[in-house]
Amino acid sequence: MSRSEENRKRKGGKEGKGAHAFCGSGKKYACPLPAPSPITLRGGLSARYDRHRRIARWTLPIWLYVSVTGVVVYVMLYHL
Repeated sequence: MSRSEENRKRKGGKEGKGAHAFCGSGKKYACPLPAPSPITLRGGLSARYDRHRRIARWTLPIWLYVSVTGVVVYVMLYHL
């Protein structure tokens, strides 16, 4: 193996780019999440289920993605 290949592997190279992109994208989706969350919660608690369902279709998948990437980042930082 040449020195440039060794340096690339040591510095992360292409091996860690997919994991970095996956975990870093959670921040991008977490920024707009605080706005629809209270609206979704309020619609569900006040029994306005039509409004709740309409907003929750967008809020739930984003929330799940952000929470999963948060756990992955935590594990990568403190347990690997």
